[in-house]
Amino acid sequence: MLSGINFDIWSIIFLMAASQGLFLSFTLFFSKSGAKSLLALLTLLFSICLIYYVAYWINILDQIPRLFDVIQGFTYLFGPLVYLYIKSNRTGVYIHWKHFLAFGVYLVYFVAQSYYPDKRIAGWQILIQNSQLVVYVYLIYRLIQSDRTERFKKWRLELLIAYTGYVLSFICYYILVFTGFLKIEYDYMISLASSGFIYFVGYKGLVRSDTLKNYDNQPYRHSSLSGNASYAIMKAIKEYFEAYHPYLKSDFKLTDLAKETRFSAHHISQSINEVEGVSFSVFVNQYRFRAARQKLCDDNSKQLRIIDIAYDCGFNNKTTFSTVFKRYEGITPSEYRKLKFQ
Repeated sequence: MLSGINFDIWSIIFLMAASQGLFLSFTLFFSKSGAKSLLALLTLLFSICLIYYVAYWINILDQIPRLFDVIQGFTYLFGPLVYLYIKSNRTGVYIHWKHFLAFGVYLVYFVAQSYYPDKRIAGWQILIQNSQLVVYVYLIYRLIQSDRTERFKKWRLELLIAYTGYVLSFICYYILVFTGFLKIEYDYMISLASSGFIYFVGYKGLVRSDTLKNYDNQPYRHSSLSGNASYAIMKAIKEYFEAYHPYLKSDFKLTDLAKETRFSAHHISQSINEVEGVSFSVFVNQYRFRAARQKLCDDNSKQLRIIDIAYDCGFNNKTTFSTVFKRYEGITPSEYRKLKFQ
């Protein structure tokens, strides 16, 4: 029988956030999307941690089995799950054991501390815990920047910002703990960040559900091409693009790429659609756009007309060039050049 329970308004608010997080996680689990299952697990773990913190505030933590204290180590999974979600797509979920190694080490530490408690080791564990959170902020940022897919980049950056907010609150909490400035109001810091993350994902999932949809490839649902094969094909295509710049030819077609890379046109189209989330023509125009943007900033190209740069980068006409450029940069090529050389 639990006794000495002491609820306050904050505990009630956080329990409500946790319950909504549990509901959201189960909704995402049954969405039939591999990548969303990672986001569902992330939301579930955030919710469980939130319930654990509430148990501490209402004075029942000492009355439940110590085994539940392992929940404190769930933070070792937050960064990896965000990273793996961003790296995955609808048909292929990217999983690698190395991302769960830190949590495995924590489990060993948790069992050892149960029998041989050592405050010095506990202090080092907290330092490692905070460091791992920061490392994944960096790894996720690098992953997003290295991915040239434009379709979901905004959503991924927003997810990174939400995760970074949690990390900062977590670090600030322990700074206050070790400096002796922690007050009860600050103790809610991590839970506020966790609640914010849950509501953020909930808003995106319910109000803007399209942002959580990874690549919906209905035309290829019966294809024998696996997710790993799609990634391998895309890697080869990108290497070919970087080495030979075929997109600079205005008449470059899917059949040309199939002939040069010796992949079937169908598998190339499927791989681009699944991994990049765009069609072949959009994929090619993304490379043309980046080539043109670089040329507009080049001092050696200052004397070239906009239409000349468009032709040099593979566009057939100025209208298409301006439309594509404005889609990604928000301004026309002429306006972009003026900003760079003003």
